[in-house]
Amino acid sequence: KKEKNRKLIFGMFFRIYSDRRKGNFYIKDFIRKIILKNKNNKLIIYGSGFEKILDPIETKNINYINKEFKRSEYINYLKKCDYVIYFGKDEGSYSILDSSYLGIKVIATNQGFHKDIPFKKGSHLVNKEKEIIKIAQTLTKRNFSSNKTITLKDLLNRKYPNRTKKDHLILKYLRSIILSKSN
Repeated sequence: KKEKNRKLIFGMFFRIYSDRRKGNFYIKDFIRKIILKNKNNKLIIYGSGFEKILDPIETKNINYINKEFKRSEYINYLKKCDYVIYFGKDEGSYSILDSSYLGIKVIATNQGFHKDIPFKKGSHLVNKEKEIIKIAQTLTKRNFSSNKTITLKDLLNRKYPNRTKKDHLILKYLRSIILSKSN
């Protein structure tokens, strides 16, 4: 099987502090392992203090917005994300709360008020920051057996040595429906 990467848009919506309470090391690692290794992935950063982290990195895959906070602009950027990421081990981030409200999936540390938020299915709260990177790596990989588009007719006429009895029953049922509609 040929493995390809899926395109995902991740977002980080917070301010970085010099005391590293926002997981500065993990942010660098996330960018290196998830954004730079997979050119399909994008990262939206809406906040200040990321200059030292982003300075040596040149990529079109990162959109860094570092200006005066405007709620409507922030919400528009948030809505573009498939996942909002948060590495902090402090009080939490309102972007996690806003993501939940907007139905955007989250991968964040399990602490502070994050524990009380009802998240969309597919969100992840973790105890260790490095788990966020592992989850993101898993999410960006998807297996494809071929780039060719397979029609239902091709599928029904194919012979698969590893089909289960259930597969055969499903295909037999689909054939009967197709044949009944063609008569």
